[in-house]
Amino acid sequence: MKREELNRQIDRLKADFCGHLRVETTLGAMTGLIKGVVEDAYREARTALPPGRNGIALLSTGGFSRNQLHPYSDIDILVLFAGRLREEDETFLKRMLHPLWDLGLHIGHQILELNRYRFDPENLELATALLETRLVAGDCRLYQQFLQRDVRRLLKRQRKQFLRVLVDNYEERQKRFSSTIYQLEPDIKEAPGGLRDLQVAGWLSRLLYGVESGQGLVELGLLSPGQWDDLREAQRFLMQLRTYLHVLAGRNRNVLSHESQEEMVKVLGYSAEPDWMAVENLMKDYFLRAKVIHAYCESMIRRAFPPVKRHRRSLKKTWTTTVVRKGALAFPREAVIYENPLNVLKLFSRSVRYQVPVSEEALDQIRRHLPLIGERLRALPEVRDHFLRLLRQRQGVYEALFLMHEIGLLGQIFPEFDRIRCHVTRDFFHKYTVDEHSLLTVKNLEDLYRERRPRFGEILRGLERPDLLLFSLLFHDVGKAEPGNHCEKSLAAVDRIAEQIQLPRADLETVRFLVSGHLEMSNTFQRRDVTDESVIKRFAEYVGNQENLRLLCLVTYADITAVSPEALTSWKEEVLWQLYVETNAQLTRDFADERWHLNEDSGLMDEVSALVGESPDSSRLQVFLDGFPRRYLRFTPREHIAEHYRLSEGIRSPTDIVSRLTRHRSTYRLTFMALDRPNLFAKLTGVLACYGMNIVRGQAFANSHGLILDLIEFEDRLHTFKMNRSEMDAFQKTLREVVLGRRDLAVLLKKRESSILFRSKSWSPIQTFVGFDDHASDKYTLMEIVTRDRFGLLYTVATTLARNDCNIDVALISTEGHKAIDVFYLTQAGGKLTSPPQQALEESLHRALDGS
Repeated sequence: MKREELNRQIDRLKADFCGHLRVETTLGAMTGLIKGVVEDAYREARTALPPGRNGIALLSTGGFSRNQLHPYSDIDILVLFAGRLREEDETFLKRMLHPLWDLGLHIGHQILELNRYRFDPENLELATALLETRLVAGDCRLYQQFLQRDVRRLLKRQRKQFLRVLVDNYEERQKRFSSTIYQLEPDIKEAPGGLRDLQVAGWLSRLLYGVESGQGLVELGLLSPGQWDDLREAQRFLMQLRTYLHVLAGRNRNVLSHESQEEMVKVLGYSAEPDWMAVENLMKDYFLRAKVIHAYCESMIRRAFPPVKRHRRSLKKTWTTTVVRKGALAFPREAVIYENPLNVLKLFSRSVRYQVPVSEEALDQIRRHLPLIGERLRALPEVRDHFLRLLRQRQGVYEALFLMHEIGLLGQIFPEFDRIRCHVTRDFFHKYTVDEHSLLTVKNLEDLYRERRPRFGEILRGLERPDLLLFSLLFHDVGKAEPGNHCEKSLAAVDRIAEQIQLPRADLETVRFLVSGHLEMSNTFQRRDVTDESVIKRFAEYVGNQENLRLLCLVTYADITAVSPEALTSWKEEVLWQLYVETNAQLTRDFADERWHLNEDSGLMDEVSALVGESPDSSRLQVFLDGFPRRYLRFTPREHIAEHYRLSEGIRSPTDIVSRLTRHRSTYRLTFMALDRPNLFAKLTGVLACYGMNIVRGQAFANSHGLILDLIEFEDRLHTFKMNRSEMDAFQKTLREVVLGRRDLAVLLKKRESSILFRSKSWSPIQTFVGFDDHASDKYTLMEIVTRDRFGLLYTVATTLARNDCNIDVALISTEGHKAIDVFYLTQAGGKLTSPPQQALEESLHRALDGS
């Protein structure tokens, strides 16, 4: 067959698939087509061998063997020789493989000499291939001899070693994907819950039980018929997605990217209003299937290597509904569940309390009896008591809740939680589904007991009721299962749960406070200036007391860290902690201490003058400090004020500019000084944009003599400074030239904007919002902008503000996925913005950001 003819047949199969979407039919036809091509190549190559020559077997492995070849999959074959290769065998191999390569097929081949080959379990690729070979052509007796000799040895003599290598490789692959199925752009083949997990489970099944499919496990009683049906449906769905990815890309592509998700919903018939909900529905279906596959694979791994933890010997003697078998908790007999379904919750509570794992047998039994847990059982006070006792422990809570969720127990007890199973929020900010996010908040708090972040851990260890904190986190987002304000919906769900389990009124009030306000502290520290006394006062009034503050701080910490591994950056953590400390101080003493006025605070002058080596009566120091806002003097460390004073000595004329760049953990800090001039903040942000920097916070201060002090913190996401230290000097040189008008910033921005590194994605449109708040601050008008993140965004905003005669005092910059959320503290002519200027500014910003 010629290459053109083969491509025509493959194209026909792809077109047929797009028409009927029957993936088994397409993969079977694709495998049959390739099998015929390979057989033809084998027969043609046989002419190079002497007549009647046997001792060669051509075997298929991988997807080729499983009858699951996707349009552009690798085609794996194994060529088995009875003895040592001869010169004529080398000619045979060339005459067989070269035509296949010439056809454009991706052939992965291995060659074995039976009498010289020794099985090596460390060679995982070959070892797993041996578990699923099929004879394509050649010597049948040689193939049978090979099965009896090598595969039998694999299954018996070296099984344990092979199992260990297989599981170690599985765990290493999981870590590459952060050990979660919930990827924004999942690899359908390799990611957790992908098709590779299904293959691993199949290999384990063969090694452990000698069966090749889930059907065999059903016959052994290790899977229910319903579970086997779910697995087959999950496999069919993922293979359908993978096939269409190959068709869409015209190559072996397995990553379900955002763009391909948009295409998938059209082909697979998903429809919703608005359009993005169709994609969310597709991804929810994907995660539901991936969860089935991943749970099955994890179950097989636990069967291969049951978890073993130390436990007290007395446990075997003290319980009547629970026993310990082989280091794991189990039921003495399955009837214990039927006699009192509450025993399943008691089992998990004991597992966490005594740090003994639940056996796989017990998990299977619980799955089978889930329907026994109904309305009557949910209303028993014992459910509340056992569940809160479980949440009160310091270790193992997340693992227990995760397993309870995996087997369906958590959702059976609390149907509100089951409604968010695999629910997708497609904001490109949350990395995980809603249920996974909620469980991870519990894990993040549990990790604090092991001192990952000592100061937050100290708060946690001092709580009187940590169980109420974990209870609140578990249900804080259940309202996302339906449209509308998810905080209000979650609150209504919590009220139903509390009524169901008869939660005491005082406990419910604590939970309601945390669920309804779980975003309050996050919004405050990210969108308000925590050095503004009025912000601290209002937040202190909101929390009311120190216990509420401690609880809400931990909710905020756990919630943000469960968004994605990168969500709580070091600077965000610092600002969160600062808000906690200042609010705690406000709740325990008078915050509005007037001594912070410069002319009344000799202590400040004494401390700063000692650091700079000058007299407290120094007129130069007084001139520098005169007119700086109170919050600068209060919240800036004395040594930093002294450093700023020293830098100000370099400002003698309008052309003098001072800038200093320092590294602080994961961010850089730019300290900039100059005499006031138009568009200064816009120029600073514009140069930072030119270098690809992501600004996370900006503050602008001015004294009474026109000296501007800008403090900007930013992230170097492209590692420009790290990879080339000279770029830091080049940046400061460019900054100076732009500020002095010696280089055209517009030209620099246009040049950088054309770079592929700065191009924004075309998908995920976000409507621009501009809002004003005249009440959050006594001195400033707060302006909040929500829009699509893009190159040079802050420069565009700052330029527009300057054209509207607005002065930026503080800029709070935040990015959630592809959404920019920026808050500016503004004045105009020394005061707040009145209504007409606000309206004019809003219109200008919409024109600048949306082009309308």
